[in-house]
Amino acid sequence: MGSNPTLSASLLSSFQSNNQTLLLRQRSVEARREKARRGELLVTAQVGYLKGEEQHWEKDPDRRVQQAVLLVFRKFLELGTVRQTLLWFLDTICNFLCTPGKARPIGNGLPTQRSTEF
Repeated sequence: MGSNPTLSASLLSSFQSNNQTLLLRQRSVEARREKARRGELLVTAQVGYLKGEEQHWEKDPDRRVQQAVLLVFRKFLELGTVRQTLLWFLDTICNFLCTPGKARPIGNGLPTQRSTEF
């Protein structure tokens, strides 16, 4: 049996590509750790939280935001799964904001209507 030069070149190319991807990923992780060590890593706050004056995460002072986040957790405890919670919110929001056949403007004035099929 002889070796196939095309197959060998293809395998070598694939191997080099995988190694380059792994090297880039490793460098990216190292760079992120280094930025965090220096205090320069920027992380986006989760919904309901803001960076306070002392650069610590604090609950959003807006009572409506706090109530909305609390509602999500209450519904999750009531319904038991993330999927059911999501479906409940999509159905509730759509029923509240949209009428059949029409989309009502919300927020930025653009019509919004969502399907709740998953």
